[in-house]
Amino acid sequence: MTVTAPSLLGLSSRTVEFTDDTVTALATVDPGYEAFPGHYPGFPVFPGVGLIEFADGTVTADQARRGRAVELVGVELCRFREPVFPGDELTIRVTYHAPRPDDTGVRSTVAIDTGRGRAADLRIVHEHRPAAGPGGAG
Repeated sequence: MTVTAPSLLGLSSRTVEFTDDTVTALATVDPGYEAFPGHYPGFPVFPGVGLIEFADGTVTADQARRGRAVELVGVELCRFREPVFPGDELTIRVTYHAPRPDDTGVRSTVAIDTGRGRAADLRIVHEHRPAAGPGGAG
């Protein structure tokens, strides 16, 4: 299944593909993203926290599609391998882990690539949230 995902931070999402245990998002880093002038002056690099945010948004959107509300509660592994620059095309691949007996949420591994190769490896944890009740309170 392929759908269009919302844009997050300085990333403009184009498509997302879903299978039972994976989700893949394609995105372009917006050269006009407001953080670039200060991160770093004369050598703009997309902040790593933005990559974590995009991985979180990809999982959250996929879980919502499956009827589950989740929130990011942990980053178990975070390795930034190469910088991400303005205009870079990103492929974000999320692979879900089989649940452990004590899991109360969703564990996943995320690989983020640019055309130059691997930019980041993440292992993140999301917990289930109660669905919003009447009036949006949850």
